[in-house]
Amino acid sequence: MRYFEIKAFYGSVPDDVTLTANEADQALKQNGKFFLAVIGGLEQGYETVVKIFPDPFRTLAIKEDSSVRLSGVTRRKAPLEIRFPDLQGK
Repeated sequence: MRYFEIKAFYGSVPDDVTLTANEADQALKQNGKFFLAVIGGLEQGYETVVKIFPDPFRTLAIKEDSSVRLSGVTRRKAPLEIRFPDLQGK
């Protein structure tokens, strides 16, 4: 069995594509059986291009993202929390 993740774009194929955490997890779990298909040019006026990368973590460069995602904001008690009553409903 092989696994394909498809990223499609109306314009030209971009140099960077993003995998979600679930997609990246599958790519790592399915070592050698995971393929990334990047399709560009789906809009009229562009050349349609399909690029398929086997095992993308080995065939493409990993680019660090400039953001950090923090979790637990709604579940943890904050040292300081300010609440404002809904004044528009009155």
